[in-house]
Amino acid sequence: MRSQFKMLPVSKEDVDEQQQKYQSLNKKSIRKELEAKFRNKRRKEKNVKKVRDRANQIAEATDLTNKEKANQLEKLYKSAGKQKRKTVYVVSKNGRSKFGGKRKRGANIKYVDPRMKSDLRGE
Repeated sequence: MRSQFKMLPVSKEDVDEQQQKYQSLNKKSIRKELEAKFRNKRRKEKNVKKVRDRANQIAEATDLTNKEKANQLEKLYKSAGKQKRKTVYVVSKNGRSKFGGKRKRGANIKYVDPRMKSDLRGE
């Protein structure tokens, strides 16, 4: 069908104008992406500030030796980078039907059968 239609003449200027229009649209960043990046950045800054304040408290503590201070600071900085929620294992007998089917977005829940749960417990 498409081959039966006549191609209308289009000037080169019109084509260039349309390309410019679409290029400007593609360059514009998506609002939701920017908001998500900003949220993540703000969250990281908040964590860094919290760690910095805690480090200052440790450094100003007079009852600790220098070695104890260094150990606590090292422990603090090591734990600052890792903030991952643990996965919760839920035993399901026949699929997910017992637990409502869908789970919340971002929830670290893993549905397993009873054998895997007992393996994790070491039984």
